[in-house]
Formats: sequence, C-alpha cells, structure tokens
Amino acid sequence: MTRLISAVISGTVFLNGDDLTRAPGQQLARTYLTNARLNAVARRGLTFQPVEGDTGTAPASVFVLHDGARHYLAVFNFGDAATTTTVDLARAGLDPTADYQTQDLWTGAAATARGRLPLTLTARFAKLLALQVTSRCRPPGPGSPQKRAVSPRSANALTADTAKTRPRLSSTKLGW
Repeated sequence: MTRLISAVISGTVFLNGDDLTRAPGQQLARTYLTNARLNAVARRGLTFQPVEGDTGTAPASVFVLHDGARHYLAVFNFGDAATTTTVDLARAGLDPTADYQTQDLWTGAAATARGRLPLTLTARFAKLLALQVTSRCRPPGPGSPQKRAVSPRSANALTADTAKTRPRLSSTKLGW
C-alpha cells in the first residue's frame, strides 16, 4: 500500500515487479492496482508537494495536492510502530476555518475535519485522503463580541515597533 501511494503522489506510472504469471502476483495486482479512487488520482499525473520542507534527515511524511475544489493529503508512517499524527490543515495550505469532508481513498471511509486532521497509521503504512470543503465559517460581523477593534494608533505603533526590530535584507547583503 505504501509503495502504491508513493507512486500516486509522485505523478508517475505504477511499476509492479510481481510475477503476473502466478496466482499470488495476480491476486496482489487485483487487490492493489484496481482501486478506482486511487487510479483516478494517479491518472491526473500531478505531483504532490511536501507540507514540511525542513525535516532534517527524516523523510517528509505529509504531502498535499490542490486540484481545483478537491484537495488530497498523503500521510506516511515510515516507522516500525503504529503512530497517531495530526495534520495541521493550515500548514497544508487549506483554510483552517472551513469544514471538510474527508475520504480515505483506499477504504472509502468518510470523516469530517476542521483546522486539524488526526490520523492513526499502523507501522510502515500510508493513507491517501481526498478533502472537499463542505462549509466555510464566516468571519465575525460588526458588533460581534469575537471581533476585536484595533485603533489606528495602536496598529501604527505595532507596525512601527515591528519595523524597528525586523532585520532588513537587501540584494547587496545577499550577494545578488
């Protein structure tokens, strides 16, 4: 399953090294290579992007693809033990205030998410999920107790303070 999802998110063709002249290889091909939902994403030929780029020496484990109104998340567990992970939807480039309908493209299982998406993965396993917005939260309206007024003076003070402490980069400092 993990190899299959890896092929789907790379935007390339499936490569299968099983001996299809024998029954075990044929059964594996029927099981893993005939999932219409996974095949539909693979047929798009689009490459997913890693959500986090600074993982040190560890591989990226969460990948995202934005394809019109549909979004896809691939989450990998490369470890030897089961793990629970939470995907921050804002970090994945999604609206954290929107409600999403999620579907596991392997099992077809549906769920909902907003802001964060908790997932449990067994050892050396991956999931490929489709997400679609079902509703968006409206920002607080005028007079709403959730809306905080900022006076022009305090906003300018914040900007001025930030400008004083923020280092300035120029093309000469960067050697361009």
